[in-house]
Amino acid sequence: MKKYETYKDSGVEWIGEIPEHWEITSIKYIGSIVSGYSFKSDDFTEKGVRVMKISNIQTMRIDWTDDSYLPNDFLNKYSRFIVRKGDLVFALTRPIISTGIKAAIIDENIDILLNQRNAVLKPSNNLVTEWMYYMIFNESFKQHFESLIDNTGQQPNISSTDIGNINIPFPSLEEQTQIANYLNHKTAQLDTLITKKEQLISLLQEERTAMIDNFLQPKDDWNSVPIRYLIMGGYLKQQDGNHGELHPIASEYTENGIPFIMANHLVNEKIDFENCKYISEERASKLRIGFAKEGDILLTHKGTLGRVAIVEGISTEYVMLTPQVTYYRCLNGLDNRYLKLFFQSSKFQNEMKFIGGEGTTRAYVGLLAQRNIVVDFPNEINEQKRIVEKIEFTLNINSDLINKLSLEIELLKEYKTALISEVVTGKVDVREEVLAQ
Repeated sequence: MKKYETYKDSGVEWIGEIPEHWEITSIKYIGSIVSGYSFKSDDFTEKGVRVMKISNIQTMRIDWTDDSYLPNDFLNKYSRFIVRKGDLVFALTRPIISTGIKAAIIDENIDILLNQRNAVLKPSNNLVTEWMYYMIFNESFKQHFESLIDNTGQQPNISSTDIGNINIPFPSLEEQTQIANYLNHKTAQLDTLITKKEQLISLLQEERTAMIDNFLQPKDDWNSVPIRYLIMGGYLKQQDGNHGELHPIASEYTENGIPFIMANHLVNEKIDFENCKYISEERASKLRIGFAKEGDILLTHKGTLGRVAIVEGISTEYVMLTPQVTYYRCLNGLDNRYLKLFFQSSKFQNEMKFIGGEGTTRAYVGLLAQRNIVVDFPNEINEQKRIVEKIEFTLNINSDLINKLSLEIELLKEYKTALISEVVTGKVDVREEVLAQ
């Protein structure tokens, strides 16, 4: 792809140079920004007008799993807070998660009322919402957006005023349309490739679970014991992370120190140390619980259920857990790698889903509920180790294929991110590319 003929300095550090004929403008000048209303909990009903809450706005999508309603007559009373098809909504509390900025375009042709701690950008006549959508999800914008977040409270927040004051590069309406059409086409192609690879991984994971299940079919002389009795009998120790006011907040994160592990940091049976948060040793020393050590098995039990990993190769004495993650420490008579594989079996995973109500935003299996789950295992620890060796040998090829596909997906996602950033900020000219499609 070629560049534009001439460029000029934008005067905005995070943007850099822009095409000569583009402008710089603030978001507040290309649409009206309205913050949501603080509706009373007593006003909510079982049916009526849909209410958009923080939990409904995810990265690039709206999720109605946690749905709420208000009386129909509230549409007239609170008409200023109506969002409609084509509007762009933002979450103002926890505005960035691991997948990116929590913002999405409304694509449903219904009236929705906007709840507090959210904001809506209603586009003016000179703004193509889809172009703005891509602007929000380019990496440079995300980094600048993140720098505006207030991390001093219990949860990170950004204001609608801060969003409105963000300067962005701004082409003509015609060129916005061309860019949006080009990116719609290219990202759809990339998303199709990514989806196919994800489907292959899903099939391989099903095959993997079936292999594990086959080896872990309990024999007549095996033990079948609820986790609570394994804890009472000295086989296991179980604990999650700190709750409430003891939980570290975003302003306490550091560049390095003690890894602070959340549910999304358990990826492909490993801890994602590259993307996890860190807290200082001094801050960690003030916490009561959640100190997971080398060899402990980690299990996610809140929101995302059933992800598993072993703490391995850490350079610190321990890692800290959030309340989303439980650690299991094998003390006597149980091999940690065996227990990890059992946690990956369909028997255990299905039990977690049944207890926790997976598929809801409140999916949760607390420590006490976990203790009711029965673990099947051979009495002799050497037999457990032999089973582990057989399973791991059988799964090696499967694991290699999953890792290869996962890497390919990451590369495609990186290319997609780079492409959006280059195009939407005018670093490359796609006008002729659009005509050639």
